[in-house]
Amino acid sequence: MLAELLRTQVGQLTSYSYLAKNVRVSVDTIRRWIATLESLYFCFAVKPWHRNVARALRKEPKYYLGTGHR
Repeated sequence: MLAELLRTQVGQLTSYSYLAKNVRVSVDTIRRWIATLESLYFCFAVKPWHRNVARALRKEPKYYLGTGHR
């Protein structure tokens, strides 16, 4: 279910709370599951860049699907 939601949000800012609400699990669980999907090369994150490091850390990453998962 999470993989299907990620497919619909490719290239958009990822809201962990939105994903958690739709999958009905905690935000920490979503972060762990996405880390697992990344380790399986299902998707990869593009983290925001900003001169202000604190602001860059607060922004959500964008996720893209690996090859063959579109």
